[in-house]
Amino acid sequence: MIKKNILYCSFIFFVITIFFQIAVLIKLNQYDNKINRVMSGNSVNEKSPEQPAETETPPMVPDSEPSATETSGFSNYEDFDEVLSPAHLKQTLTGSLFIGDSRTEGLYKFTPAAEYADFHCGVGYTVSTVKNNQPLSAAIAEKKYDRIFLCLGYNELGWDYPETFISRYAEFIQFIKDNSPDTRIYVIAVLNVCRESHNLEDYENNDRILQYNNLLSEMCQNSQVTYLDFNRYFTDSNGNLNPVSTEDGIHFTAVYYNYYLYRIIEVLG
Repeated sequence: MIKKNILYCSFIFFVITIFFQIAVLIKLNQYDNKINRVMSGNSVNEKSPEQPAETETPPMVPDSEPSATETSGFSNYEDFDEVLSPAHLKQTLTGSLFIGDSRTEGLYKFTPAAEYADFHCGVGYTVSTVKNNQPLSAAIAEKKYDRIFLCLGYNELGWDYPETFISRYAEFIQFIKDNSPDTRIYVIAVLNVCRESHNLEDYENNDRILQYNNLLSEMCQNSQVTYLDFNRYFTDSNGNLNPVSTEDGIHFTAVYYNYYLYRIIEVLG
């Protein structure tokens, strides 16, 4: 009897042990699952924190060109639209020819002048380039332009002998006079540079430009042609090309090429 009781108690103990182990395993499994859900962000007991509402970042607006009435070295342009109106440009520029370097090319590319006038210009052009250009010479002789604007000299600043530049310039002007005597000739002074530019050669400086412009002014007096110097409209008190008008220290921005054209048209009335 005692032996049976011992066996019965052993069996009950064994069953209880099995159930206890099963319960422990189930509990551990539940705990592991809970940990995994939390780690994956899918806990059923906790809401994931809400993401803050995204604020829309305003687009970056590029700085606009300064207005025409800005006083940093520039005069007011109250009649800008009238002066550069299609009707006025047609009236003043029809029958005109612009000859020059890359600065004149800027007039061609960024202003409406090319709709009414002819252009012969390009990067690196010098007085020798145009003087020896046979198609240009033929066009001048054939078309008999009312006005020819010459804007040369910047690419010649590095020449060893400025007198050579002036001599060839005067010869080209004489050619125009001989082949188109009724043409009004305008020589535009070399525009100054911006001292803040760090990409200029040693000879590309305003002292050198002043030397060339003085020679140009004297040449125009001797040749009896009109000399136009617009530097006072586009330079600061120190004679430097105003930095707001240029990106590379030499050439105008697109907007200021139109201000440049305004000054040219203003001369013509």
